[in-house]
Amino acid sequence: MPRHTIRTLNLFGSIALALALSAGVALAQQQPPAAAPAGRAAHFSDQQLQAFAKAALQIRAIAEKARAALQSAKTNKAKEEVLGSVQTRQIRALKSNGLTVAQYEAISAAAQHDPKMRLQIGKYVKQDLGKK
Repeated sequence: MPRHTIRTLNLFGSIALALALSAGVALAQQQPPAAAPAGRAAHFSDQQLQAFAKAALQIRAIAEKARAALQSAKTNKAKEEVLGSVQTRQIRALKSNGLTVAQYEAISAAAQHDPKMRLQIGKYVKQDLGKK
């Protein structure tokens, strides 16, 4: 798994949560939505969107805990170990929710262009946050 995967998961997790929680309103004001892939509208089941919401929350929590560990790491080797651990935990979070990195990224990318999908993900995120 490439090193940039952790950054990608953090980025997509943050983007997905922001999009879901704001229902895309703020983002829509900042930049016009890009066109969907030609000839293919992305379709994901409610189960996949629920899994995405749960995984995004878990990935976000993992990243937040890692920030403190990275700040306290004194050497590059210690930082590398933290990053490796974070990447492993993030991938485990995806798998525990029945998703692959590719599926997670595909849903995140599709949600950036589909307001209805963002709203649905936002609903699932809020449900999951309400359970805690």
